Amino acid sequence: MSTAKAKPTASTTNLERCPKCGSTDTHYDISEQTLRCKTCRSKWNPDTTLIAQNEVANLKGLEISAGTKDTAKKSNDQEVMTLKCKMCHAEITLALTNESTIKCHWCRHTLSVADQIQNGINPDGILPFTLTKEKAQEKISAYLQKRRFFASPKFVAEFSLENIYPIYLPYLIVDANLHSSHSGKAAHLVKQYSQGSDKNRRTYYDYDLYSFSRDFNLTINDLTIEGNSNYADHNTAESTQNVINAIMPFDTKQLIPYSAQFLQGGFRSEKRNLNFADLEQVVNYQFKDISRHQIMDKDMKQYNHGIKFESDKVDTTGARWVTALLPVWLYSYLEVKSNGSQLLHYICVNGRTGETCGSVPINTAKLLMTSAIIEVLALILLVLFI
Repeated sequence: MSTAKAKPTASTTNLERCPKCGSTDTHYDISEQTLRCKTCRSKWNPDTTLIAQNEVANLKGLEISAGTKDTAKKSNDQEVMTLKCKMCHAEITLALTNESTIKCHWCRHTLSVADQIQNGINPDGILPFTLTKEKAQEKISAYLQKRRFFASPKFVAEFSLENIYPIYLPYLIVDANLHSSHSGKAAHLVKQYSQGSDKNRRTYYDYDLYSFSRDFNLTINDLTIEGNSNYADHNTAESTQNVINAIMPFDTKQLIPYSAQFLQGGFRSEKRNLNFADLEQVVNYQFKDISRHQIMDKDMKQYNHGIKFESDKVDTTGARWVTALLPVWLYSYLEVKSNGSQLLHYICVNGRTGETCGSVPINTAKLLMTSAIIEVLALILLVLFI
């Protein structure tokens, strides 16, 4: 993977100037996928300058990018501000604005300038939106239409396509050059047969049991890890943020250098709050899983009666970590249940591919009634058949 390289800028700004008039009053135009100047209305393609890097197979040691520094570090950007939501504690970065009302895209709580906190460290790269709001609205409408029959009437009545926000979510992207060793037992089924009758009938399996050992080199490209603990937590007791994982993958090879221009015009981003130290163990577990699947998919399909890993060793010869903002269209809805409990529902759309996933409040009464009718009909058919 190639890592985005930010252009040299002054310490107080991270905005690219208009090449025609020099203005920094610019924004990203999704429909044309260009940067546009608000002063002279000219447009140009975003900077795609990339730095040359070793191939993943040549990586040695640990490479930590500038954007992967500890989240306690602060950027010097003065063209964006970060607000912390008092309700859900999300830390939202957006362009400086004079708007009196700003709503949290997670819980829709109204934010104010009094909620402002220090900006986080800038990421290395960004993957701009290519899916327009209109297309995202179509995707979410189609998603809801398929689930409308069992959806809560209150949710359907309050649903509004205007409450969709373009959010850049923080991720860490890892490349790795590994050496893996695995050993264990593997079984190949020779024959399956049954003996006895009725309650005494038993099924038997004859199989050959082998010891296996595998030793090989492995490269991993663009392993994408959540950079914010809020949606890295898959607990669904209070919210359904885990649906974000279902709209991956992103085409991360198209990353370009981060610029605050991409937060102009209503776009927002989340602050990263997970560091290398927080995620190193998680990534190592994924390295092991990927390595196991590599040999099961490509080298051990002949063992059709089970594989048991008894020893795993995955050594990292070299690894590269970079940070990036990835685009998501997000719709949120707070369901207040009859017992007073609350559940935040989300529908999200991949801002590049259009992949859509979400959670919709259920009309429990209609669901139970439908289930009861189906059971009664099934019973009637069974009686008639008998």
